[in-house]
Formats: sequence, C-alpha cells, structure tokens
Amino acid sequence: MSEKNQILLLRIAYWVGIIMDALVGLNMILATMLGNISPFLPTPFIGGTSYQFAMGFCASFMIAWTVLLIWADRKPVARKDILIITAGPVVGGFTIIEIFGLFLQTVTLIELIPMLMMRGALIVLFIGSYYWARNVEE
Repeated sequence: MSEKNQILLLRIAYWVGIIMDALVGLNMILATMLGNISPFLPTPFIGGTSYQFAMGFCASFMIAWTVLLIWADRKPVARKDILIITAGPVVGGFTIIEIFGLFLQTVTLIELIPMLMMRGALIVLFIGSYYWARNVEE
C-alpha cells in the first residue's frame, strides 16, 4: 500500500471515529435533557434524574474524544497511537460494559448483536489503519 493510501486510511479511521463519537455524544446530551435511554430509538426506558446526571458526565467525555480525534487528524501519522487507545480502552471498554449489561438483563442479545458487530468493525478499522501506517514517516 502506498504511503498516500496509508495516510488516507488513517484519516478515514479518524473521521469514522469523529462521526460515531459525535452522534453518541449528541445522543447522550439528548438523553440528559429528556431522560430517555435513547431519544432515537423507541424504548419504554425512562432513566430518571440519576440517569440524566450520569449521561451528562458521559456526554462531556464523548464530545472530548470527538475533539481529540479531530486533533489527531491534523497530524494523522504523528498521532496514530490515538487509534490504538480508541480501539482498546474506549471501544473495547464500551463492548465490555454492553456485555455486562447483557448479564444484568439491561439489554437483550438481539439488541446487543448489531452493537457488537459495529464495535468489532470499528476495532478492526482502527487497529488495521494503525498497523498499515506504522512505518509511514511524516
């Protein structure tokens, strides 16, 4: 793969992360204001004030991670390690929490499968982009 394509792949990975994080952050902001688990999905769950408070904290981190990925995109090769952190503790952490939610019966397996597939694809994209660009010089 050419160096130009390696950098393009890094930038695609950053922008997929930016878009996903921004959407999740927006969802969390709306959940904070409305109290629903997801304003975008039909669900009977109403979280209450404790849930809204927690979503407010989570929203600030999601928006911060969106900004971090935008910052990484400005120097895609020099900051490619951000993709490993994004794949590991961030996306991997969400995956662990969702599986924990399955055991707590907060989420069903049918609801979880699409999320696991999406998170798996993100992890492959982030780690793959990092791997392909590991020898690129800026």
